[in-house]
Amino acid sequence: MRINLERMKSNSILFGFVSFAIAITLGLFISHRISQPIVKLKTASLDIGKGNLDTIIDVRTGDELEDLSKTFNTMTIDLKKSINETILAKIFPTI
Repeated sequence: MRINLERMKSNSILFGFVSFAIAITLGLFISHRISQPIVKLKTASLDIGKGNLDTIIDVRTGDELEDLSKTFNTMTIDLKKSINETILAKIFPTI
């Protein structure tokens, strides 16, 4: 009887450590999966802020972050067109 209790105690401790290791690994994986697209968006926004309007963000997550990156790309293209039109209007003003 006492041997069974010791074995159960050892098994419970081992199960606890294994569960903890799995939880930590899973948490790191999920946090990386969430933060990586956000880091890409941040880096791209800094590049665009510096005037690099050829920046394209490629985020494929199948969720709102992917939608946001597509919207960001559209915004950058529209901004580039608008700037080019403004420059052309200054170079070739209508008479």
